[in-house]
Amino acid sequence: MIWTRESAAWLARAYAHGSAVQTLAGQITPCLQPGARVCDAGCGVGALASELARQGYAVTALDISEEALFQLSSAGDARVDACLADARTHVPETPYDAMIFCFFAQMREALSMAAACCTGDVFYISRDYDLHRFSVGAHPVRYSGYRDARRTLDQLGIPYDAAEFELDMGQPFESIDEARRFYALYSRDDPALITDEFLMSKLIHTGDQPYPLYLPHMRRAGMVHLQVKDIPQPARIFRK
Repeated sequence: MIWTRESAAWLARAYAHGSAVQTLAGQITPCLQPGARVCDAGCGVGALASELARQGYAVTALDISEEALFQLSSAGDARVDACLADARTHVPETPYDAMIFCFFAQMREALSMAAACCTGDVFYISRDYDLHRFSVGAHPVRYSGYRDARRTLDQLGIPYDAAEFELDMGQPFESIDEARRFYALYSRDDPALITDEFLMSKLIHTGDQPYPLYLPHMRRAGMVHLQVKDIPQPARIFRK
């Protein structure tokens, strides 16, 4: 994720507009004990952390991005313990009951972090598609996190449950200029290709204020759910 104050605001807006957070929480909460202590590692703008806290879980949200956490603090959700910290080196005073890695880290990294910080459930959520989402041309992604995660767990002999789903991550925009900045930030194309004609072929006029333009997008994702007790010794995690 490329974090700027504007990109963080875009993501927070997309979560607020769509149902992605509710979908994610619906995949996770059936596996949690009531009131569980949960760490959202690499929480980004904290939308999932806020939803879990709203449902009564004790949530710690970690991220190294001040721009991302600014969105969480701006929302004024005092129920979430937001920490500007690197999840890769963070060690809690008391281990968490569960850890969530939502579009953050690769599987082996997540296993190592969970083994150091958690005693129970581990949820790893990542993309399940092959092409870059916001480019003019067809550009392959560097890796498919969900499928790669399953291969890693199979190699290590770690039992897990898996689920695949789509997340409503449509993006509202104030103007076509804002949409152009969005594509310029994320696209892997020459910025000259991001023309008004291209943008208007993707955008919907909603007539709503303050966001009269909307970019529909359903993001394919997958989740693996496992138990910390099944994670092998660290030396074996990183042996390929």
